Amino acid sequence: MAAATMSWDDGKHMRVKRVQVTYEDVIKSIEAEYDDDQNPKRHGTPGKKSDGVSLSPDEYITDVTGYYKTTGNEDAIAALAFKTNKTQYGPYGNKTQNQFSIHAPKDNQIAGFQGISSNVLNSIDVHFAPLPSSSPSDSSTLSSASQANKVDAQGGKGGTSWDDGAHDHVRKVYVGQGESSVSYVKFEYEKNGKKETHEYGKKTLLGAEVFEVDPDDYITSVEVQSDRIFGQDTDVITCLIFKTAKGKTSPPFGLEGAQKYELKDKNGGKLVGFHGRAGEVLHALGAYFAPSSSTSSGGRTSSSTQPAGSAAGAKKLEAKGGNAGNPWDDGPHDGVKKVYVGQGESGVSYVKFVYEKDSKEVPGNDHGKKTLLAPEEFVLDPNEYITAVEINYDNIFGTDSEIITMLRFTTNKRTSPPFGLEGAKSVLLKEDGHKVVGFHGKAGADILHQVGVHVKPISK
Repeated sequence: MAAATMSWDDGKHMRVKRVQVTYEDVIKSIEAEYDDDQNPKRHGTPGKKSDGVSLSPDEYITDVTGYYKTTGNEDAIAALAFKTNKTQYGPYGNKTQNQFSIHAPKDNQIAGFQGISSNVLNSIDVHFAPLPSSSPSDSSTLSSASQANKVDAQGGKGGTSWDDGAHDHVRKVYVGQGESSVSYVKFEYEKNGKKETHEYGKKTLLGAEVFEVDPDDYITSVEVQSDRIFGQDTDVITCLIFKTAKGKTSPPFGLEGAQKYELKDKNGGKLVGFHGRAGEVLHALGAYFAPSSSTSSGGRTSSSTQPAGSAAGAKKLEAKGGNAGNPWDDGPHDGVKKVYVGQGESGVSYVKFVYEKDSKEVPGNDHGKKTLLAPEEFVLDPNEYITAVEINYDNIFGTDSEIITMLRFTTNKRTSPPFGLEGAKSVLLKEDGHKVVGFHGKAGADILHQVGVHVKPISK
């Protein structure tokens, strides 16, 4: 027996925030979430497939296009597409030759849905409202989003679309692994001084790894790898790698895929939000980039790799070694308190520095990769400072570029033991009348390629 038809009306709202549809041969149900109503109601019955769209904070729907067909004694919506002030979504479902369109009048948006449902979606109509305007409470959010550049999602076409929009900062990224792909992501943002999290996909027993962004750093690019996995109709995300302005690179979260893309802003902006597609795995990933405070004229200034307020009186000496690896920069501080150096089979595989800033110890980032051999430690006395760094480097069999083979530190009181083995080339980084207050360089996944220093005048 056919299900009874039922009229429904969501009413007029401030803005449509999310639309979700389920379907088989026709649309089975529709569900909309609005800015001023966080409890959406589903109209119709669940279908086997699900799809939809989540809008960014400064995005609104301007057009709805539908396709319909007659099944038995009733009409049914077969597919729906949504156009916004930014892009087109859909169609979701199965297109037919019978089409209709609803256009919002000038200076209006589609701000609510109404229609008739049975065990399928029989018809749909809309409410119009004036275009959304920012209020004092959300003006900073809309301002951030309006300046952000949305970079298209890369990967496959499966799953359901989602969109976190633009925020002030990305603080943490969690990535969970499935059998052969990335199954879960969670993003922790900062927005108007408050923490906000969003998660997609499905956690597995393998749990999730976390990549934390330092307070004075930001993500500049994401490498997205995808592949066609057995059992999937389209590509899925197999691996994600994140890079920051200070040269920090995450480990590869996942397995290498056949296709590789880089999400990056052409003007060197900072990543402030993610969007994409997900089901029980991650199908696609895109990003929002906003101008960073350290970019001007489309380029990045030297302050983009240094902690704010630390560079006064500092001088950056060029790094020495090979040209491979990813750049990193701890920036200048007040002084250096500890040095950790780890050894690999052929050279220095790992370094970490602990600095002094405002009379407090500030750990720097890890650079390179720890091995089974524990890093050696060089600790400075309270009134001790580094005056010179000896760097040995060489081209070792199996490496495409020269690598650091040894580091030795000279202070105002003593000289450290050599950390590593003597190399074919040796250079001494120092500036008369100056002390070392920071390090920078280049590192690969498991080896150090370059080391340079920041120096400041020694106070009398």
